[in-house]
Formats: sequence, C-alpha cells, structure tokens
Amino acid sequence: MKKQKQKHRKESRAEHLGFLAILAVLFIIPIIMLVVLVDPISREADSGNNVPVEDLQSPETEIPASEYSETINESETVMIDDPIEFPIRLENGKLEIERVFLYDGLNPDCNNSQGNSITALEVRNLSTEYLEKGLITLDSDEGKTIHFAIRELPAGKSVMVFSSENASSLVDTVFGNIRYETIFDLEASMHSEQISISTKGTRITLKNNTDVDINEIVVYCRSVLEDRYFGGITYNYTINSLPAHGTAEFEAVDCILGFAEVVRVEINNS
Repeated sequence: MKKQKQKHRKESRAEHLGFLAILAVLFIIPIIMLVVLVDPISREADSGNNVPVEDLQSPETEIPASEYSETINESETVMIDDPIEFPIRLENGKLEIERVFLYDGLNPDCNNSQGNSITALEVRNLSTEYLEKGLITLDSDEGKTIHFAIRELPAGKSVMVFSSENASSLVDTVFGNIRYETIFDLEASMHSEQISISTKGTRITLKNNTDVDINEIVVYCRSVLEDRYFGGITYNYTINSLPAHGTAEFEAVDCILGFAEVVRVEINNS
C-alpha cells in the first residue's frame, strides 16, 4: 500500500511538471520570442531607414557656384528656442519656408557638386514684389550652420533651393534658429516695350520691337521643374547685338532639367 501511494505521488508530480511544460510552450516562450523580435524592428524604424527621401537629379552641366554672404544682419534674426515647425514665414510674411527635404544628386547651388541627403528648402514668395536676393541660414541640432542663397524670385513663385555648402542632414534632424537677409524690388525689369520674349522648352526667342539696334541684352533664366524653380541660382545669357525689328534665338543649355523661364532682362545701349 505504501509503495502504491509513493507511486501515485510520483505520477501526480510528473503530470504537474508536464502541465507546467505545456504552459511554458504555449505562453511563456512566445512572449520571450516576441520581445526579442520586436526590439530590433523598433530600432530600425527609429533609424529612419524606412522613411522615403525625395530623389531628384539635376543636369550634368558646369554651373557656376551660387554666391552667399555669411554677414547676416542681426536685426533680421528669428531666434527660436524650440524646434522649428514648418511652414514658417519670414520678412513680415513676405517669404514662407514651406518645408525642409533631403535631396540626392547634383547640387546646382554648389557648383553642381554630387551629394546625398543634401539639405534643401522649398521657399515661396508670398509678396507682390520681386525678390532680387535672399539669404537664409539655419542651425541644426547636429551643430551645423547651413546656408541657402536665392536669386531672382518673382512674386507668387516657389523655389527648391539647396545648401550652398552641399551640407547633408539626417531624416530626423531638428532645426533651430533662422537668420535671413532679403532685398525686394517692386518688379523685375523686362523691357517689354522694347523686346518681346517667347519660350518653348529651353529655346528662347527675342524680338526687337524698336527702330534702333540694341547693342547688348542680358537674359536671366530660371530652370522650372513641376511648377517650381529648381535651384536658387539664376543663369544668364548675353545677346551681343539685336538689330532693329530683328530676332535672335538661343538655347538655355543650363535649364535642361524641366524648362526655361525668363525672369529678368537687362539692356546696355552704351
């Protein structure tokens, strides 16, 4: 009888251990595996590897480097203690930085240098005036000071402008203080009473509407891509002589990405 009781206890203990083993298989081990698997996925998501980066390619042509000044008027500094939330307006609402994005390709605003994750802005002229010159500086939480130079931005137009020093950023980079300098004019000189201008793609045609020869004409063009100017830089082309009632054509060779748009004209009759 005593042996039978011991045997019964052993069988009960074995059944109890077997039941615990089944519980471990069904519940405890899957929980451990879930913790192990979820953690690496979270880190990958935090790294930004799955965040799409805008990828635009600029033309492979020799483009002069944009000019920018590091001397910024302190009275035109917007000091922001908290991270900047875009869009943000500057110059009493005349300019708006609509977004910051990253760009892979050739940088038209840095002598056509190649780069990856180049810091870029989309800026819109909300005023009724012509922006002759704009300089914007952003500070990043990576300790970088990034410059952007804009030339010849008509009223109501938007531009994609790229870092003048080809500086890159991370997807989760935080930007702080903004410094800026602007020069506005009422309108751009087009000399439409003397010259008619038509464009088709990147081909530009000028017609002299006067009875006198025009000695020198400088035409300032922008490259347009998807209704926005591509690059803060402006390209200029010179016509040495345009006879009375004559026409001249030229190809805006630097504007091969998208199409060309004339934004300003200078005439020298001296």
